[in-house]
Amino acid sequence: NRWDVNTDGFEYKKIADIVAADGEGTVYTVRGVRISRGGKYGDSAVVILDSCFVNLPKHMVDDVDQILASGEDVEDIEFYSYEGRDGKPHYSANWVDM
Repeated sequence: NRWDVNTDGFEYKKIADIVAADGEGTVYTVRGVRISRGGKYGDSAVVILDSCFVNLPKHMVDDVDQILASGEDVEDIEFYSYEGRDGKPHYSANWVDM
């Protein structure tokens, strides 16, 4: 990959797992991003952290496409939860300028 990150042994994690382990507002260094194309639910965005892959929400696919197309530096990221219209917790992420 273009970020020269050794991802051997990395596992996929959900944002919910990251938030449960480290809490909301923890800022992570993004080691890379990629798009998994044509899956069961369409394209999906993935962020590479220090020790795992994290699946990003569907609305972040365009952001990751832009990062990949422009070659711009990848920013840091933080994860958070919010209550959805269904009353259940949902999870998302924000790019962070340090």
